[in-house]
Amino acid sequence: MNIAKEQRPNPLAEPGCQSDDDHFRSDFLIAFVVILISAIILVVVNLIISHFMKNEVDQNILEKVVLPPSEFHPEQVERTQYLVSLIGFPILCFIGWLLSNKISSRSQRVRPVLYTVVASSVTIGVGLWLYFALERVDFFYIEGFSFLTVVFCLFLLLIIYIEQRYSPKWLALLLDIGAIGLCLFLSLVIVFYCISTENDPQSYSWHLNAYGYSIVQVFGGKTLLIDLTNQYGFYPYFLEPVFRIVGLHIIQLTTVLGLLLAGVFAILFFLIKQLVRSRAIALCAFLAIPGAWLWAQSHTGYGPVFQHWPHRVLFPGLLLLIVWFYQKAMGKSKTLLYCLAFIVCGMAALWNLNTGIVVFGSWILFLFWETLGQSRSLHFKKTATAIMRHSLIALTVAILSIGCLYIYTYLRSGGFPDILAAIRYEGIFYGSGFGMIPMPLLHPWNLIVLTYSVGICISFSWLAKKMVGVNLAGDQPQTSRVNMIFIISIMGAGLFSYYQGRSADASLLDSFWSAFFLMALFADGLLEHLSTNFNRSSPITCRASNIATGFLFLLLSLMLVCYAGGVAELSPKFADRIKTEIQAVDQWHKGGSSSYTQNISFIREYFSPEDQVLILGWNQATYYMESGTTNPLDIPGFLELVYKSDYQRLSDYLTNGMVVNEEGRLVPVRVIMIDGFESLYPDLFELVNSNYHQIDRVNDLTLLERNPITQ
Repeated sequence: MNIAKEQRPNPLAEPGCQSDDDHFRSDFLIAFVVILISAIILVVVNLIISHFMKNEVDQNILEKVVLPPSEFHPEQVERTQYLVSLIGFPILCFIGWLLSNKISSRSQRVRPVLYTVVASSVTIGVGLWLYFALERVDFFYIEGFSFLTVVFCLFLLLIIYIEQRYSPKWLALLLDIGAIGLCLFLSLVIVFYCISTENDPQSYSWHLNAYGYSIVQVFGGKTLLIDLTNQYGFYPYFLEPVFRIVGLHIIQLTTVLGLLLAGVFAILFFLIKQLVRSRAIALCAFLAIPGAWLWAQSHTGYGPVFQHWPHRVLFPGLLLLIVWFYQKAMGKSKTLLYCLAFIVCGMAALWNLNTGIVVFGSWILFLFWETLGQSRSLHFKKTATAIMRHSLIALTVAILSIGCLYIYTYLRSGGFPDILAAIRYEGIFYGSGFGMIPMPLLHPWNLIVLTYSVGICISFSWLAKKMVGVNLAGDQPQTSRVNMIFIISIMGAGLFSYYQGRSADASLLDSFWSAFFLMALFADGLLEHLSTNFNRSSPITCRASNIATGFLFLLLSLMLVCYAGGVAELSPKFADRIKTEIQAVDQWHKGGSSSYTQNISFIREYFSPEDQVLILGWNQATYYMESGTTNPLDIPGFLELVYKSDYQRLSDYLTNGMVVNEEGRLVPVRVIMIDGFESLYPDLFELVNSNYHQIDRVNDLTLLERNPITQ
């Protein structure tokens, strides 16, 4: 943690120890005390909340949905505790640092022995905490890492040592070339891993169909909040122009999403390269972030879950990129980036509401934080005016975003959207607790939250020093790093809300990228401090304090290189996966046959593109996409069919069983049922089984027609 260094001599520094070293030790101990006291206060507050609040299921929701009541696990208490901690911790940190800077010079009277004891205790404590947290989940997050991972980890640590000890130019050049080469290579790996064809079983997965249904229905002419609702936002509107150009089949869909994901990793690579001074640590961080994603794909067995990656990280990555350029810009360029950031935030809120709120909030808080950092030169009135201006612009952008949605919906459909319907899934899942899982007390999430807490503490240390008049303007590179630490910490803590709601072990992996980014910045700061202040001729107490700092750096490095080393472990598996995908694409290009292509040909035999046909099955989206047909009903896909009103509309359609054809005649309804539908909706299956007869069948698809209705 390279906490801000005050640019003044320290008369209380121990003889033989450098003044900057003494400031570092002082800041470290203050940060330790501030985090500890803030955590104790929040624990007490959260215990009070748990005593007075109770979790209750919203009975109004239960009356409106077809979901079993036993699957509702409301988390009002836990959610309130999370929000109180999210808001309270930065405030407590800020107050703590302001108070510490007001207590004259006492905060500088830190002996190396005290620092050594505290730093060593922190390192040992966090290491044990990590071990027992991993043990509670049967070492799920490092499962599968073997001797090859250990060897690669040791190799990376050796590179870090050589870089710092000898600083050879050939190593710097090699690391630069290697980093760029790995970025390009991993981008190709990610894109090819994501690509699927109609022959690929992954194209019919649960997650892909949940995400793809809205896209294919919007592409077919339907309008969100008019013809259907979904749980992931208005992302189909953003993707539709792309698919109008390249076409919409499963291979185009997965390729576009794969390219977006590779773009997110490229943004993170660029930022890491700019912010982390040590090339070796930057390389470890860049390998660790996609390494965690690759590990998740390998061990969860879901295949790419696009509603997480790139869906929930695309706009956070874009905002971080803009903030990086914004803080370095001047004049008109800064104003342009300021406006661009607000445009991106408005788009993020429409793309996905959950992520968009976090992105929007992070940008506003960054502007407030930046303004407060200038408060001593701006004075109170100008500071308050600047904060008010940012707030009004943010409110205007939010209103304009909603206004654009209204206008686009009207131009597209002739009607206005039911804006409350956009958040009704939030009421079911996050509000009433459907499918939610409570957070365990001891778990690796503790370390993720600790990482965010340290980042927030470092940021407010910098801010508090600016506000009391410490001159930090001369260290612009460090200012840029602290700015990025602040927004990554705030954004990461906000995005952590997904895990807070559904606390499955696999869900925590979505928070790894921001935590690894921060760990790289902390490790880089510690490494710079060690290289600057380590002096063999200094007193033994000072050398001991540097050794304690070294062990803390080693702990952070091990967390990074573990997943960085995992890339080597996972490479053979993904090589096989990519080889399979290349063969599948080649087979698709040559028109090869499989049970899936036979199913699609079967649908095309009876229905033309742009025809409407009801496909009964949870993987209906892929079949709609490949056949070019659409759902005749204005309802969500089966994986999002939770409201009784939509269920009743579907039941009435199947019961009535008559539609008007192109010639204006009433004809019996024909539906396609996929094997396994009986386990998804037993009542609807029984209705179809009793009132429809089979026309044709291939593999697991059955074409059914409504029986004649007797008067």
